[in-house]
Amino acid sequence: MIYNSKFLELLEALPFEKIVCENEGKSLSAGKLRQDSIALALWLSNKGVERGDHVLMAAEGGIQFLILFYALIHLRAKIALVDPHMGRQLYWAKVQQFKPKYAFIDSRILLLQEHPILRYFYLKRENPFYIPYSRSYQIFSTGYKLPLFQKHKRLPNNLNLKKDQEIINDSTNDELVLVYTSGTLAEPKAVVHTMESLYQNMIAISTLLDKNPNNAIITHLPQFAIIGMMNGYRVQFWKESYAPAKKIELIEKNQITSLFGPPAEYLELINYCEAEKTRFPDCLEHILIGSAPVLRPFLQLLRNYTDAKITCLYGMTENLVIASIDGDEKIRYEGEGDLLGKPYAAINMHIEDDHELKVNSPLMYERYFHLENRPEYHETGDLVQLDSEGRLVMMGRKKNMIIRRSKNIYPGLYEDTICSIPGIQDAVMRGIYDHELHDEKVVLVVESENGISEESIMKQLKSGPHQIDSDVLPDTILKMKIPRAGRQMKVNQQELDKRIKAQIS
Repeated sequence: MIYNSKFLELLEALPFEKIVCENEGKSLSAGKLRQDSIALALWLSNKGVERGDHVLMAAEGGIQFLILFYALIHLRAKIALVDPHMGRQLYWAKVQQFKPKYAFIDSRILLLQEHPILRYFYLKRENPFYIPYSRSYQIFSTGYKLPLFQKHKRLPNNLNLKKDQEIINDSTNDELVLVYTSGTLAEPKAVVHTMESLYQNMIAISTLLDKNPNNAIITHLPQFAIIGMMNGYRVQFWKESYAPAKKIELIEKNQITSLFGPPAEYLELINYCEAEKTRFPDCLEHILIGSAPVLRPFLQLLRNYTDAKITCLYGMTENLVIASIDGDEKIRYEGEGDLLGKPYAAINMHIEDDHELKVNSPLMYERYFHLENRPEYHETGDLVQLDSEGRLVMMGRKKNMIIRRSKNIYPGLYEDTICSIPGIQDAVMRGIYDHELHDEKVVLVVESENGISEESIMKQLKSGPHQIDSDVLPDTILKMKIPRAGRQMKVNQQELDKRIKAQIS
C-alpha cells in the first residue's frame, strides 16, 4: 500500500516537468520522481517490503537513491542511513541492534566483497569497509549493474506506472529515519526522526534559502536534495571525497548558486583557491555553514574568496536548526563567546542555572533508538547566554564533546573501550582547536604500563574487539601522565590541555 505524506504532496505541488535533480548527465523531473518512486514502492511491496519494516541504506547519493528514498517513505518503512566505511565490526554491531529486514547496498561495495580475487586484495587494505553477508536480511543492490556472485535482488532501472495508484491518507506520525551519530560495539547510538520531525527540520533549513526557481544546489546528502526541491531548486549530487579542483569545476560548470557544509569542507576549497590564486566561482550566491563551530577567523578567511551571502547554522542531529546568523554579522561581533544568532521561531528554549541550553520544538527527534523515550527537553550540553538583542551566544560546553568536521564525538563513549586494551591503564580523548585547520583535532592521551606503542594502539582502534568508529579515530596519540584531582579523581582538563599543547606545538 502507498501512503500519503507531506513529502509526496511536495512533489504533487511542483510542475510535472520541473527538473529537481541532475546527476551524471541525467535529469529527473518532479513528476517523474513521483511516478518512479510510486512504481518502485509497488515493486518493493511485491517483494515483501511493508510498513514499519526495518530497512538499511548504504548507497551512493544520486537519482536512484532519491527515487528509492521516496519509495521507502511511500511505504512507511523505517530507514537507517549507515556509512559503509565504518568497518566490519561496527557495521555488524549496528545491524544486530537495528535488525533490518532489507538492505539496499551499492553494487560497487558488494563487488569488492564478492569477487574472489578483488576481495583477497581489497581486504588487505587498512580498514576496508566490509559488509558481511547475512541470512537475516535480504540485500538489494543499487547503483551500476556489475557482475555479482551472490544472488541479490537488483533494483529495476525502469518501471512504468500504468495507472494512477490509490494513495492512502494516513496522518500517523511514523518513525522514519535513523541516523547513527556515535557509540561503540556494545551500544551504537542512533537518532530517530519521525515523518513530521524530519519534514519540519527540512522546512526550517529551506526558510534560510531564497525562493528562486533558477537557483541550484549541489550536495552529497539526500535530505538536502529534498530541501532544494522545497525551494524549487535544481539539485546536483557530488561525492564528498571529490578533490577541491573537481568541486570548483562542477560549481562553475553547473552554475551552482548554493552550498552547505561544515567549515572543514570549505577550507579545502579555500586552500585550493589560495594555491591557484583564484576565488570561488561568481555563480555562488549563498553559502550555508553548519555541523561544527563556525568561528570568526574562519569566516574572515572565507570572505576573502567569495562575495556570496554567508549563513551560519547552529543545530545538531537531534534538532537540526536552533539558531542562525549572517556571517558578516558574526565577523563584526566583538563580544565574548561565539555568537550563534537568533533562535528559530519554533524553538522553545530553557537555559539552566549553569547556563546549559535545553530545547524542545516540532523539529525534535523522537528518541534514541536504543531507548524507549526521550525527555521533554533535549540537553544540548552547550553553555549559552542571551545578549541584549535576544541572540544566543555560546560560552562553552558542559560536557567533554569534540566536534571534528561534521562529527560530534563524545569521548565518554569510547574511553572505557580504549582502557580495556591490554597495557593501557588510563585514557582520555580531548579536542584541541587547530587555528590553521579551523577544526578540532582529536588527541588521545594514554597511560600505559608495558611500553605499548602508539602504532599498536591505533591498529587495535581500527579493527578487532577494541575498534571504534572510523570517524572518531584520534589524529594524535600521546603517552603521558593524566592529571586527576579530588575525591572522584576527575581529569584536570585545563592542565591536561596545557600539557597536550606543549607536546604538539
